[in-house]
Amino acid sequence: MTAGPADERPLSEDELRALHGIEAHVRDSDPEFPQRLGSAPGLRHPALRGIGRRPRGSEIAAVVLLASLYIVVLLHVPEHLVLVTVVVTQVVIVPACCVLWAVRRGRG
Repeated sequence: MTAGPADERPLSEDELRALHGIEAHVRDSDPEFPQRLGSAPGLRHPALRGIGRRPRGSEIAAVVLLASLYIVVLLHVPEHLVLVTVVVTQVVIVPACCVLWAVRRGRG
């Protein structure tokens, strides 16, 4: 178990014992759980491990640009259409772009 953020209160001895007991029980009952979860020490983040390489600067820049464009659109859409814009974006546009990207990369 690792320590939490500095602004959190420290755990009491009882809380630490309970957490260690839960961790030991999970480890004993399912030794492969940390690997499946992607939380074994020394493993890279599961999403980065899934792409097999570090994201390129151009990919990061594209994501930042799209997120910025999305914010600009939300700021300029009439107030009564903001919810519709968010729902359409999150339910239709983002999944469609993910599917198209996966097909282009040969993962679909």
